[in-house]
Amino acid sequence: MSEEVLAAAGRALGGARLVEPEVLKSWARNDVWRCRVAGGPSGLPTSVIVKHFKSEPDRGFDDWASLEFLTRAGTAPALCPRFLAGDARAQVFVIEDLREGRTLDEALVASDEKAASEAVVALADAAGRLHAATLDGHAEFDGLRDALAPRELTPISRAAAGLSAAEPDVTGWLTAVGTRVPRGLAESLAALADAVAHPGPFTTFTHGDMAPSNNHFSATGVRLLDFEYGGVRSALYDTLLWNLFCPFPPTVIERADAAHRSALATACPAARGDSPYAAARGVAVAWRTVNMLQWFGPRVLDQDGPWAPGLTVRQALLWHVERLMAFVVGGPLAPITDAVDGLARALGERWRAERERTSAWPAFRARDQS
Repeated sequence: MSEEVLAAAGRALGGARLVEPEVLKSWARNDVWRCRVAGGPSGLPTSVIVKHFKSEPDRGFDDWASLEFLTRAGTAPALCPRFLAGDARAQVFVIEDLREGRTLDEALVASDEKAASEAVVALADAAGRLHAATLDGHAEFDGLRDALAPRELTPISRAAAGLSAAEPDVTGWLTAVGTRVPRGLAESLAALADAVAHPGPFTTFTHGDMAPSNNHFSATGVRLLDFEYGGVRSALYDTLLWNLFCPFPPTVIERADAAHRSALATACPAARGDSPYAAARGVAVAWRTVNMLQWFGPRVLDQDGPWAPGLTVRQALLWHVERLMAFVVGGPLAPITDAVDGLARALGERWRAERERTSAWPAFRARDQS
């Protein structure tokens, strides 16, 4: 840690003296340290976490604004580390040190199926509480975020713009595998973009990157970490962790979705209705599936590559397109469903070996093999 960053963090805390920096993470985008507080204003904790974003300032300011917004909201129990201070010019901020804990990722690679299942459900409940708590005040986040550094586009406006331009990518895939292009696909993608841009009663603050590693489990409960993609979207976007991203057992997916929906419904009447909830979930699943087809073109047919630990791009694509078919995504989005159905069939035939090599996490492997 440079002396300049350490000094900036101390000044932001009102003149604290931070010592003994211990690096926790060091990426191209940011560095994260734990520091002992050796002096300064009264009331400071004995240690803090200092985060310095070295590149992609939008990601750093999204993280900062998210944590400050949720700290101001004062949810109980807390949903994230408490924001303490920051220096925008130095691109550094300071948050609460949660100390020892574990992540969902660690539970998934262990051998305790019950513990892993309960962790997924607890995380889904925390996401639902996050969405319920910020449903009415989400506009405050946008104010905080833009005060730090103006954005060209909000998350949903950027997402909608990308989906509006998705037709060549989707038709490129269909052509490459010899599947027909459904009538009305362009209009369906436009309808999807509009639904993403206007989430209606499900509009709230979202984490935006509910990866298995972006959380902290301890005796005090679940906290969400790393809000670098935090922003206002449909609440159902965060449900993609269990509904789409991760190959969890069906019973775990169902329990997680029920936990999220129950928590969200305490503040969102629309979540109590089966039809509006299913429609919003379908929009989120279609959104991310189309994104996958945009990010990874038909070149994957010729050469695979890594996607996540233990998972290749082909395996991830196949999981996404086949998972979409588990949801009823109709109405204006029906042509997208037809396109993905044809693609799922074609890729399923072509990538049988990839599907067979897609393994469950160690925590669920015994169930998967039984």
